Amino acid sequence: MAFSFYFKLALSNIVKNKKNYLPYVISNIVVIAIFFCFRNLIDNIAVYSSIGITTITSLLGFGVTVLALFSLIFMFYTNSFLFKRRQKELGLYNVLGMEKRHLSMMIGFEVVIVAVTSIACGLFFGALFYKLAELFLFKLLNQPLILGLHYSFEAFLFTVELFVTIFGLTFIYSIYQIRHVNAIHLMSGAKSGEKEPKTRHLLTLVGFVSLFAGYYLSQKAKYDPAAIFIFFLAVILVIIGTYCLFVAGSVALLKLLKKNNRFYYQPKHFTMISQMIYRMKQNAVGLANICILSTMVIVTLSTTTALYLSIEDLINQKYPQDVSIFLNSEIQETGVDEEGGTIYENLPIDLKKVDEEVRTLAKEYNVTLNDVNMYEQYSMSAKIDGADITLLSDESNNVMQVVYFVPQKYLGDLACVRDSDEIMVYQSEGAFDKLSSLTINNQSFDIVSTLNHINIPGIKAEAKNTGVVYVFLKDEEAISSVIGMDFQEALRTRMGSVYQFNLSEEDEAVFYEQLTDRFHNNKQVYYTCRIESRRADSNDIFNLYGGLFFIGLFLGFTFMIATILIIYYKQISEGYDDASRYEVMQKVGMSKQEIKRSIRSQILSVFFLPLLVACCHMMFAFRLIKIILSFLHLTNTMLFMQACIGVVGVFAVSYCLIYLVTSKEYYKIVTLD
Repeated sequence: MAFSFYFKLALSNIVKNKKNYLPYVISNIVVIAIFFCFRNLIDNIAVYSSIGITTITSLLGFGVTVLALFSLIFMFYTNSFLFKRRQKELGLYNVLGMEKRHLSMMIGFEVVIVAVTSIACGLFFGALFYKLAELFLFKLLNQPLILGLHYSFEAFLFTVELFVTIFGLTFIYSIYQIRHVNAIHLMSGAKSGEKEPKTRHLLTLVGFVSLFAGYYLSQKAKYDPAAIFIFFLAVILVIIGTYCLFVAGSVALLKLLKKNNRFYYQPKHFTMISQMIYRMKQNAVGLANICILSTMVIVTLSTTTALYLSIEDLINQKYPQDVSIFLNSEIQETGVDEEGGTIYENLPIDLKKVDEEVRTLAKEYNVTLNDVNMYEQYSMSAKIDGADITLLSDESNNVMQVVYFVPQKYLGDLACVRDSDEIMVYQSEGAFDKLSSLTINNQSFDIVSTLNHINIPGIKAEAKNTGVVYVFLKDEEAISSVIGMDFQEALRTRMGSVYQFNLSEEDEAVFYEQLTDRFHNNKQVYYTCRIESRRADSNDIFNLYGGLFFIGLFLGFTFMIATILIIYYKQISEGYDDASRYEVMQKVGMSKQEIKRSIRSQILSVFFLPLLVACCHMMFAFRLIKIILSFLHLTNTMLFMQACIGVVGVFAVSYCLIYLVTSKEYYKIVTLD
């Protein structure tokens, strides 16, 4: 009997507060559906698909982890809002005779109703739209579809266990709040936080310093692996700065505006500032949350979109020709010394013999080689500063600037170096176009030609990477002089040999396997090699960037839902807080038109501030993100910029639509229609 009473009471409370509960339940359903789709995809790809399991399942696993953490934080945030809005109601129940254990029972039934509804509907819609998600993912990956409709029991069970746990934690937190406050506090809880906040100069200073430091790091980052660490450090600093400036800086700004009599003593400005300044702490935290989420949406969608749109360019850059063979010499047993010990020697690679071996194999399988290119290159990490290049040791390999030294004989008709103190330079970014000389390890060289085009696909593709420079010298002896090492020693230790050619699609399918078997398993050769095929290996790129785009879209959509819900709750909460004030203003003679102008001024002043700040964050982060994307071989700055502009445009339009809807709800509440 008692359980039936509490169940009906809980259900009645949810129905009466549907304006607050309905968005919460819908958002939970969407998050649970997306989570189930991700988890089910991981199990089905591992069982039913032959694509690169490690790459895509790892990416989906990352997405599942992010969604789980995000769900925990997001559901706690929205549950806290719902509890705060209902504090007066719960206090009234307590005053009328319901003990705290009765309130706990009622809250427990409410949580159960919401949890069962959210999880059941989330699993239903997740199962319903799972196949669409799977089709979309495999389309992005350029892979054959999995036939049939497969559901993983483990995915169902894991989803239920996770969200039951999260709902259980929110229930425990609600009970804790009820147990530790009295009825008077509950009755007045919804009205808390109305004392005018003081201007916190120290917090404002911390905000400015943190934000400036984050921006500074993003602009001064160099092209090396440390940029990833700098990115996360800058993100933390910018988040700290954003919260501090919204909380403390906004109060300081409002008080500064209040001192401007000509601005402050106008009906629309007077009501806006006088209301906001009394509850800016709560308002500012909500605005900061919206700003951070908006930045996450923009960064996530713009980067993953740019990576996916650049897949073809990335494939052409990583695989400039159909088949590429990269060779390095290895130690070989060459004889016995006078004492009977084994003599080992690191023999140089003879590209002519490699060419003969490949062509002989091609004849055996009646395959035609097209556009054959072969060359040797000596690579060293370097520090490039204008016209000065300093070659670095192995210990400095974390620097992402690389200089390749190549004998000019591989340039064919383009070769024009005559003396050992002359060089030719090739770099896709054109950093040396205006230089007439170059200093390498304190040796001065005249630049006789800065190449704008080169007919070796491998070099042309590699030079597109940020921080890569090709230097062509007269011959091997000139290279030995520059690097301070005998050329034969360089050839045996750090010289890489490259052999590349094109094939027809039919020939490549057969010849690639035979070529791999011959070079990898032939014990007579004295070198190690890595063989890459455009058609065989390009799936790895589709798996990586297609998977990133898929996860980016769904995570961006999830962050967007959270942004919408926070904005909605912020507007509803402020509407209820302002309703009594505007009612008093109407009684003392303020017209509805004046109230509407005041509302519009208030909302416009703060509503679009998070979007503007998010765009500012993205603008300063652009350079640092571009550096990180260059590690993934995305060097097309214009493409990334276009992706950012497109994402910001779409997000801004969505933001405006949210503004139109929520401001209308706010006006309905405060005017008591």
